[in-house]
Amino acid sequence: MDRVLKTCLVLIVLFLAVIALRLIVSPQSVHAQAQYKYLAVRAYGENASPGNRIQDVLDKYAADGWELAAPIYLGADTTGTSFGALYLSFRK
Repeated sequence: MDRVLKTCLVLIVLFLAVIALRLIVSPQSVHAQAQYKYLAVRAYGENASPGNRIQDVLDKYAADGWELAAPIYLGADTTGTSFGALYLSFRK
């Protein structure tokens, strides 16, 4: 190996060692996130029966104090026998 390549490799190793040592000597403080309860509810489209529509599900759980965390769409399968489903993930 030529001298320039060796010098670059040694510098890289030294810089990585400094970064690792700094994290060991003075770790950053972290704060745990509050504990949440999660709930996943299947919601149907606009043609669903009353009470199962997306807006109805949102209204129902929002009135109970649940916060919408994420909508999760599971697409249709490749055989075409199943249509996609929408799950609403709530947290409280």
